Amino acid sequence: MELIERYLNEVGRHLPRNNRKDILGELRSSLADALEDQAGADPNPQQVASMLKGFGNPRKIAATYYPEGQYLVGPTLYPFFRMVTGIALAAVLGAQIIAWLVSVFLAGEAIDPLNVAAGLVNSLPATLGSVVIVFMILQRFDVHPDLDDKDWDPASLPELDSTEDVNRTEKVVAIIFRSIFMAILTWYSGLVGVYSLENGMFFGNPLIANFVPWLNLSLLYGIGLDVYLLWQGRWTEASRLARLAGNLFSIVILWMLSQAHAAWLIAHNATTLESGLKLLEQNLPVGGEIWMMQIFWMSFTIALIVTVIETAVEIFKMTRKLLDR
Repeated sequence: MELIERYLNEVGRHLPRNNRKDILGELRSSLADALEDQAGADPNPQQVASMLKGFGNPRKIAATYYPEGQYLVGPTLYPFFRMVTGIALAAVLGAQIIAWLVSVFLAGEAIDPLNVAAGLVNSLPATLGSVVIVFMILQRFDVHPDLDDKDWDPASLPELDSTEDVNRTEKVVAIIFRSIFMAILTWYSGLVGVYSLENGMFFGNPLIANFVPWLNLSLLYGIGLDVYLLWQGRWTEASRLARLAGNLFSIVILWMLSQAHAAWLIAHNATTLESGLKLLEQNLPVGGEIWMMQIFWMSFTIALIVTVIETAVEIFKMTRKLLDR
């Protein structure tokens, strides 16, 4: 029956991959036996829902298949702990790689293998330890997702619709890159610019530092939403509205960045790409900076247009879905 399959699908999302299939097979058999005992050979949907309600919340059922005993991070928190640990370690490693590339290509420093190893030894275990401490505190005070069965209704199980599933790989990659970008903006905002391989000159963006707090706030909001989506595993109306709000905030920031760069170019009499190229030929340092600012202005403008279109499409889809109800 569909409701049972929806129940099994939800349980499976919170089970370990290596024995998920066997556990679901065993659970499916138990559900079938329980349903036959309670409702006979031809149960109605209400009887199926009643039987599932008796079994309990899918997350709570999934937690019973993890090993019992003493632990720093319990079974209800462990999937979230594993996800956050992977993201945090990848973000720290990415920030280290960016720092090495900056030191080599911009500062002209040679990479010292001992310093690289020391940096990893210091940063990765420290990051892992910080995550463990946070989850130890959560476990100690019994902070965990609400798995209370009292208000749980089998009818609330999500439909078997893969279009509502969250692309976990995409979200993890987005979190890693947002974290790396936040680290760059926070500690290396003066190194945001364009590096010319042809003449070995670096042209820094003089305006980015003014927008670091706004950019970091937008990035932090995106990271928080992606972590929430990874935890939930599915899109909901609330999460779509949250993404829409984030898009609107991004539109405001991109518009501010685009206008600021346009004003800078007007003040330097470089409103066209052709004027920037002419200055580049006449005076490399001045022309290079103007050429770099034109690239940033075009990038922010294009990003603004793309975000506006994506937001408009999302609003249209949400409106049509509401009207179809």
